[in-house]
Amino acid sequence: MVLNSDRSDNRTSCRASFRRGNQLALKHTAVQRRPGVALYAAVQDAIEALIQERQLAPGDALPPEQELQALFGVSRATIRQALSGLEQRRIVERHQGRGTFLAIPTMELSLPQLTGFSEQVRARGMRPSSRLVEYADVTALPDRDAHFFPTGTPLIRMVRVRCANDVPIGTHAAILPVELAERAGLSESRLRADPSLSLYASLEAAGVRITWAEEYLRSRGADRAEAELLNVRPG
Repeated sequence: MVLNSDRSDNRTSCRASFRRGNQLALKHTAVQRRPGVALYAAVQDAIEALIQERQLAPGDALPPEQELQALFGVSRATIRQALSGLEQRRIVERHQGRGTFLAIPTMELSLPQLTGFSEQVRARGMRPSSRLVEYADVTALPDRDAHFFPTGTPLIRMVRVRCANDVPIGTHAAILPVELAERAGLSESRLRADPSLSLYASLEAAGVRITWAEEYLRSRGADRAEAELLNVRPG
């Protein structure tokens, strides 16, 4: 589900403020490199120390790569490698043409009671429905969620706009092995024909009971495609 957020505008203003207030204060800082530790890893530690020193909050902008390069006296490639490592650890987020920002932490929840979208909407006295907008083979595509399955597993990605009382309130993307989708009758034609189809109910009817799950929540702006589906403004 996509939640509207003013985060993009806030980031831009934070970055501008940081640069105006601190650009002249940046001075060359020696990177403390321990024996056996790669230079980029030492720069990662230095950037984390800078974050603490500047008391940056999630969503705040880091100095541009060029300023970090001058600050630590290392190459642009080393800075980028260090930032890439911090991004993988979810400490920072990088956005093309906008810069690097301190990441907003995701919320991680265990789900002791699994209920699908349809069940949650009905529990609130509303009528659930959905509209299929994509049904595609993603076996050979670089999808960010496909790594949960063994390499080479035939996969189907289905994306639906989820509605409550016919009002779009979110998008739902699910990736399933082709064999499981076929067993549960989750075909493209059935998903298009039945707006009230429940993914969990279909899986359970096919003898597949989900017993454990994790949920990761974060707020972000809707991109243009999502905004069009949800009838909201981009961002």
